[in-house]
Amino acid sequence: MLYILETTFFWFFAILGFAGLMHRIIQAIFGKLEKKKRFCVLMTVQNEEKEIEGMLRSVVWSYLNQKNGCILPEIIVIDLDSTDGTYEILQRLSEEYPFIHPITKQEYSHYLNSLVEK
Repeated sequence: MLYILETTFFWFFAILGFAGLMHRIIQAIFGKLEKKKRFCVLMTVQNEEKEIEGMLRSVVWSYLNQKNGCILPEIIVIDLDSTDGTYEILQRLSEEYPFIHPITKQEYSHYLNSLVEK
């Protein structure tokens, strides 16, 4: 009786695992055929040296743990003239995560002005 129960559980989980694998393969094939939508998260920070790293890592991990974890947003962080080490932390994180883009308040102003001029 125990042998039948063990065998049943084995085959149940084997079939379940195979079905999950096939589902992921089909998703990967058809997901590449669809055009992936990109989106952007825009944040403004000022003097957030103690909190910024944890906050950004939390945003990154929340997107990675979602069902479609492969679609990560571009994260643009505008530093509003911080007087602490916030911008340096942002630059370090941007080297670790290439989708994080720190910019200064002045760079953002120049960018907005260039859009208005067009």
